[in-house]
Amino acid sequence: MFMVLFGLSATELDILDTYEDEEYDKRAVDVSLLAYVYIWANSGDPDLYGVWDFEEWKESKLEDYLKMTKSFVEELEDTASSLP
Repeated sequence: MFMVLFGLSATELDILDTYEDEEYDKRAVDVSLLAYVYIWANSGDPDLYGVWDFEEWKESKLEDYLKMTKSFVEELEDTASSLP
């Protein structure tokens, strides 16, 4: 198991340096990550391009998104409860 930490402050790095002590060498290494991501399949969708404003999305779409997500979870739970 490993963990990758991003965005640590100088103070946080000092704390880790002190904690890890002399038994470890701290080195800069190149890291390549394999990740599964979901990419919108309709590459011709005009809403896919341009500037995306999170605050605007929260105002105009978040409530509907949360309702849809809740409904999806409820359907999964109903399906799971009917399995043998």
